[in-house]
Amino acid sequence: MKSEDLTVIRDIAASLESIDLRLSYKLLSLVDNYCDNDSFNNKRIAFYREQLFGMVLTARTDGTTERINAIVNGLLLSRKFGLNFYFSWVGKSSNTYHCTTKELPDIFSEEFVKEHFKPFDDFQRYTYSKLDKRQNSELANGLQPRGSSEYREKVIENAKLKKGNIVPATYNYGNKYSTVVEKVFDQKYLDIKKNKAISEKNYIAIHYRGGDVIYGVSRFDESALFGKSACLSMIEPIICENKSSNILLFGTPVDESLDDLKFLKSKYKNVTLASELHTEGLNPVIEECFIMGLCEQVYSTSGTGVVRLATKISPGIRVVYYDDVFSEQELFECLLKGIANHEYNALQRANHARKALSMSMGFEDELKSHIAKLDPQ
Repeated sequence: MKSEDLTVIRDIAASLESIDLRLSYKLLSLVDNYCDNDSFNNKRIAFYREQLFGMVLTARTDGTTERINAIVNGLLLSRKFGLNFYFSWVGKSSNTYHCTTKELPDIFSEEFVKEHFKPFDDFQRYTYSKLDKRQNSELANGLQPRGSSEYREKVIENAKLKKGNIVPATYNYGNKYSTVVEKVFDQKYLDIKKNKAISEKNYIAIHYRGGDVIYGVSRFDESALFGKSACLSMIEPIICENKSSNILLFGTPVDESLDDLKFLKSKYKNVTLASELHTEGLNPVIEECFIMGLCEQVYSTSGTGVVRLATKISPGIRVVYYDDVFSEQELFECLLKGIANHEYNALQRANHARKALSMSMGFEDELKSHIAKLDPQ
């Protein structure tokens, strides 16, 4: 390649810095292949690498708590590995309760936002937006940081060594979150941790959810089975088992899910709804995560961002998964009773039937018939 051609490519690379830093880096790297120790190239490439690589970045597009789980993880990982951390906030409504917009919510401390927030338009300059085709990629230099926390951290360490960017997953990395939580959240949320009126009642929390996974479009997804929400016939035995304790019930307090929560409250005298404890002016979802952290233990599915965030806020809370409460046979029998329970509405009973059908323990034709009648869609 002629020297004048290399100069043209180099000039083009410099002119594109403010538009697409990745392309500038690629072009100048191409030029560098044909130049021996060019000081201009070396300086610019070093600058591009500093801008593009060796950072922790997150800009998820899903619900409120999963975005914040990744943000809290991002700050934790950046401190552990000595990397810069930045987050953005993408405009998208996940559902009626976890409503997210382009406006950054006021849950974060001003200092944290000032130091770590970047508008999403600026985020496009980083490699994050091209790491994976999926909107919520959880990658470290192109690898999935899944599995145990030890495996994820090994992937992340490799990403750092290779100068790749780290995109933090939403799952927890150990239990050393106290100083990170204090840095991320506004003081009005941190003050909830001092609420003795809640903590002294020694609540047992139950996370029901409901919402889109039982009543919305997500009821047809795999997450509607056991990953995100329990169903009423699973909740009721747990309440009965803990009848001498104060129960704090967490769920999606809108539409049919709110009716379910009210049904349980009216049926069991030891039940309080978390939505009844909301404070005006606070984000109800984040407030509930802090309130959940004041409970002695929480019953939950393993796939909910609300409980993951609560355990970051209060690592001492004991989590009991529904899988550990019921044997397969007990759960299947419980679901069959729920299908026949006319205290429950049609979509609630259809969710029972879907769960039972997914367990492959018999009655397939009968269960499919129930689903067709209860939820014709």
